Amino acid sequence: MPHVSLLYASAEQMCADAVVHVYHAHAAHGLTVLKEISASLQCTQAMKSEVHALYALGVDVVACPEGLADVALLLPHKNKAQTLYDMACAMRGLKEGGRIILACPNVYGAKSYQKALAALAGGVQASSKSKCRVCSAKKGAGLDEMLLQSWLQQGEMQYMADLGLYSQVSLFSWNRLDDGTRLLLRYLPKLSGRGMDLCCGYGALAAHILHHHDGVTDVSLVDVDGRALQCAEKNTQDLGVPCHTHWLDARVEALPQHLDWVVCNPPFHTGQQQDMDLGQAIVRQGCQSLKRGGHFWMVANRTLAYEHIVRQELAQSETIIEAEGFKIMHGVR
Repeated sequence: MPHVSLLYASAEQMCADAVVHVYHAHAAHGLTVLKEISASLQCTQAMKSEVHALYALGVDVVACPEGLADVALLLPHKNKAQTLYDMACAMRGLKEGGRIILACPNVYGAKSYQKALAALAGGVQASSKSKCRVCSAKKGAGLDEMLLQSWLQQGEMQYMADLGLYSQVSLFSWNRLDDGTRLLLRYLPKLSGRGMDLCCGYGALAAHILHHHDGVTDVSLVDVDGRALQCAEKNTQDLGVPCHTHWLDARVEALPQHLDWVVCNPPFHTGQQQDMDLGQAIVRQGCQSLKRGGHFWMVANRTLAYEHIVRQELAQSETIIEAEGFKIMHGVR
């Protein structure tokens, strides 16, 4: 990702002996350089799959940076509202006179972020290189406090009345129940015992199961996104059944084991790119989490190939229905 390296390289001169906060950080050699030359470096990253790479560089990953920074660096999310939220957090966390720097590929809306930063800070400097745009602004008298508060409010966890659940703008199908989950809930039988909502998002499946399946005794909520888990935890608390959140990269990290059931709506994108290996690895891990006789239920787009994984891992498997562009699959270990 050229914009990642471009951001870190552009910030080197400003970061010498400075307090630096990096929002939505990604691992790259340039980040190691910033760690060596800065007075302190704190990074935020909600995706556990990225956190492993940051840990490998010896970089501190925090939920929210502590103290005020001289320099704030920002890489965009695929969700604009989440990026604006991070932009507001970064500006709020700067010292007076501190500088925020953002790098974005042109195809991901770089010019729109330049305009947004100009509106927030009262001015912006920008340059282009490698089909990317680097924008920077100083925190000063031109700061639009009302706009900052608006972006913070829009990006925070919030109660969605139509869902009856808490959610956040950057999450999958954050403000409505997605069609695949709705179809799975229509065909899901009564579950009992210990189970897992794998790739739980904000916990829509788990919350429904806890409300309607009296035999459930314990639920593990697993997701790669720490923001999703915060919502899922809130949506499943005080429902009378122990629920445990697990911030995991389900492709490679060990999942809860010896379960009676697993439900899953697996992702199949890494960033902006389709990634079939991602979903298949997660489904394989989910199947292996079951005890003998345990049940695996999943929903997927009709065109995506998971059948061979389920057949390899489970003693029995079947496609329950194909409808509305999705398929419901069930298997028994």
